[in-house]
Amino acid sequence: MFFRDKAIISLDSVDSTNNYAANLIKLSLPPEGTVITAQVQTSGRGQRQSFWESAEGDNILCSFILYPRFIQASDQFAISQMVSLAIRETAEELTSQTCHIKWPNDIICRDKKISGILIETSWVGSKISYCIAGIGLNINQANFECHKAISARQITGHPMDKEAALMMLIENIEKYYFKLKSGQLREINLEYHKHLYRLGIPTRFIFEEKEITATIQGVDHLGRLKLMLSDNSHITCDLKEISMIM
Repeated sequence: MFFRDKAIISLDSVDSTNNYAANLIKLSLPPEGTVITAQVQTSGRGQRQSFWESAEGDNILCSFILYPRFIQASDQFAISQMVSLAIRETAEELTSQTCHIKWPNDIICRDKKISGILIETSWVGSKISYCIAGIGLNINQANFECHKAISARQITGHPMDKEAALMMLIENIEKYYFKLKSGQLREINLEYHKHLYRLGIPTRFIFEEKEITATIQGVDHLGRLKLMLSDNSHITCDLKEISMIM
């Protein structure tokens, strides 16, 4: 196993597993691969500070502590790609359905979100000190207030073994993290694009407070979305500038 000294810290309730992980790092130096899980988060959040909906005990809510100090600042998006690929593979194994990565790192199944990711990185100068990968993976929730969400149980029609799913996720994170550490950035990038949601398909977005239709061309090495507009012009956007209309 790559995470030789990994530990799982299981909590009943916490404000956020990412917050817990960050505080843990301040107090000590947990082994790489340490996972914090919770039955419920009182302040769980996703990208753009959005609230993460999860019924108590139904889903995987966890954070991985990583020390990818071998990654250059210019390549840091590869961390997000690596985590996305590991969760996508887990979701596909659980559901036996094709799953995609919606830029930058949501996991989509049947055009609905089955997983969300929040990656927080701490820097010392130009070097990464640590990385916390927060993950919400919908396993057994039967109903969602948000019509854009879906769980493995809703897809398969039967309840899932959440602990077995967590072990599967840990193994996949470990596998893709090894690829990252062994320098397989090109392979990770190619696989990320292979599974990129709506790649090459005209899609509606909100850009500069207006609705546009554009075709996803890919993602650059900084993690910015590359789009071609209907007049064949091109734009490159970061997460704060654009949002996809599902």
